[in-house]
Amino acid sequence: MRETGRYATAVALTGALKSFILTPSQYENMLRIRDPYKVLTMLEETVYKQAVSEVLDKTLNIENIERALLTHYYDVFRKVLTVTPAYVKPLLNAILARHELTCLKTLIKLLAQDVEPEEAFRTIIPVGRYNEDVCKIILNMRDISRIIDFVKLEEVELKSIFSSLFHIVLSKKIGYTAPLETAIDKYAMIQVWNEVQKLKGFDRKMAEHLIGMEIDAMNIMTVLRIKSIGVDIGNIGDFIIPAYYKITNDTLIKMYVAPSISKAMDILMESYYGKVILLSREKTLFEVEVSLKRHIAKESAKVFQGDRFHVGILIGFLNLKFYEVNDLITIINGKIREIPEEDIRKALILY
Repeated sequence: MRETGRYATAVALTGALKSFILTPSQYENMLRIRDPYKVLTMLEETVYKQAVSEVLDKTLNIENIERALLTHYYDVFRKVLTVTPAYVKPLLNAILARHELTCLKTLIKLLAQDVEPEEAFRTIIPVGRYNEDVCKIILNMRDISRIIDFVKLEEVELKSIFSSLFHIVLSKKIGYTAPLETAIDKYAMIQVWNEVQKLKGFDRKMAEHLIGMEIDAMNIMTVLRIKSIGVDIGNIGDFIIPAYYKITNDTLIKMYVAPSISKAMDILMESYYGKVILLSREKTLFEVEVSLKRHIAKESAKVFQGDRFHVGILIGFLNLKFYEVNDLITIINGKIREIPEEDIRKALILY
């Protein structure tokens, strides 16, 4: 079957959904509003009406807002999955599984910190296999050692990760959940990358482009964060996702062994991403991360130009939608905390 036939429904749906992406003028209006309630009221006139209506009926806090908006995103994701061609559906399922594992990481942190189940549940955003019922069961057990029971049987490698790193979590030393969280992220992205490699032709090219840049960004930020802490963690390869697109493993290692974070940044500036980082004025870790995400968003928007009959149209739209949801969370949280407008602007991805 020609790609046009395979993707016809998907292109129609993503095109329609993309038309609801917020405009620059809507962003500007939200930024100028001081009252978070008025921002939510404004969003009632958009595709976020149902999500926002649920929040307005509750106590206004960032946990409720984040849950409502991300639940909206996951609903959109599942809608896109229904029109995804069968042969690329495993890739999108792997991307969704990554979100599920993000929920699992949050559960691990809450259990490790011994947070009361009711309080902990308010900060959880259920998704996929970790739905509300499963999350409540896990939190009410209050036994972090049993969380491995909620990992799929076929996820042998993930179970192995738990077995090898759980002693660190139980030690309750500073940053005791970080190694396990990093390992889960690495595992999730390896599964996504493995599915990318199974694709062929233009589908593979577009998937490698968008997902490859995201993995590059994750690896770059992992190295820079480790450098900023100033702790020797031994083999950096244990923390790097073994997939490289525009930045090489050699460059990442050079950044890691550099005598300082500024020297590591100099090495990064010589790579493909140097032109992206140039847009950061002070080149703080925060600005670097935002710049990398903005670049991915820009490349995601480009897939809607020209031929749309490929998997890039699905990944690109989901990227834009996810960044928009996170921008909304940033804006509303900023209004609640009375953060200056300019500081909120600096953290936005799509505007």
